[in-house]
Amino acid sequence: MPKDKSIRTVLPLKLLADRAVSMNRAKETDLNFFKDMIEDDRCPEYNGYNTRLSREQGHTVKPGTRAVYLPLIDMAPSNPDTIMTALCQAQMISRSCGQDFTIFTADLQLYRVAVNVTWAYPERFGDVVLRLGGMHTLMSFVGSVGTLMASSGLEKLLESTFGGVAKMLSGKKFPQNVRALRLVAELLLRPILSEHVFQSMSELESFLDDLCRWKICQPKLRKDF
Repeated sequence: MPKDKSIRTVLPLKLLADRAVSMNRAKETDLNFFKDMIEDDRCPEYNGYNTRLSREQGHTVKPGTRAVYLPLIDMAPSNPDTIMTALCQAQMISRSCGQDFTIFTADLQLYRVAVNVTWAYPERFGDVVLRLGGMHTLMSFVGSVGTLMASSGLEKLLESTFGGVAKMLSGKKFPQNVRALRLVAELLLRPILSEHVFQSMSELESFLDDLCRWKICQPKLRKDF
C-alpha cells in the first residue's frame, strides 16, 4: 500500500493479541521440536512433527482454497505485453469489487517484468501494489544465505547428503534447500541444546547472540594478548 494512501492507526487490540499469541506459540513449538530432536531418536522431521502435534491437539483440517482461473493469455509469460494485459485485467477486477488498489503477486522472473511495466507507465498503474509470493520471498532469502556463506564450507557439508547444492544455495530447488538448511540448523544446535537448558526461545536466541559476539571478539583478544 502506498504510504501516502494508507491510513496509519493503532491496530485493534484483539489483532495485536492474536499476533502475539501466534508468535509465542510458534517459538514454543520450535523450541520443543529442537528438544525432542535431541532426546528422541525417532523424532520425525519438522513437517511431520507439526502434523503429529496438530492431530494430538485436535486441530481440524482447514478447507481447501477455491481458485477461479481467468481466460489464458496466449503469449509468453515474460513478454511485457502479457504482463501489461494481466495488470489491466487485475485492475478491472479490483475496481469492480470496490477496491482502490490492486495487489499483484508474481514469481521472481515476472515480478521484475511487472516492475518495469509499472515504472514505464506510472500514471496508468499508480494504484498497483506489486509483491513476491511467499515461496519466492523465501527463495531470495535462501539465495542471500548462499551468497553470505560462500567459501565457508557449507557447500561441501551439504554435498555429502544432497545433490545440486550450487543450485540449492542460489535459491532454486525450493523444497530441498529449505530441508537442507533446517538439518544444518539442527546439527549446529544439537551440542548447545545437549549442554544447556532453555525455558523459552528468547533464552536460546540471547545465548546465540552472546556466542556470536564472543566468536567475533575472540580473534581480537588473541591479537591483543
